[in-house]
Amino acid sequence: MSVYVIAKKSEKDVLDTVIFHAGETGEQEAVMVFTNEAATQRFLDESNWEEPHQPVALDALSLVEWLMQANSQGVRYLAVDPQRKPQRSEESQIVLSIEAELTRCADSVVSVIAASANSS
Repeated sequence: MSVYVIAKKSEKDVLDTVIFHAGETGEQEAVMVFTNEAATQRFLDESNWEEPHQPVALDALSLVEWLMQANSQGVRYLAVDPQRKPQRSEESQIVLSIEAELTRCADSVVSVIAASANSS
């Protein structure tokens, strides 16, 4: 199972994703993740950006690595399936805390490890 992000087209093997301003004051930063390629492409089609971008599929491990990198760069939020038209009119959209989601992921791994130890 994959999710999708939007990245600038590049010759390099670097995932250069779009960061946008979020929150009531616009001072927070967010990255976008899409649950399917069609939603990603629709966002791209409605954006009309000058630089070429493309949908990039991320598996679970790549997503976690990408979120850790974004978090380490000060990006605190993750917009899920954002829509371009509401974004332009500054309507609020669904966002998740990157730190909270990474913590939930780590807690899950710790639980699996503890369960494995208890079953031995």
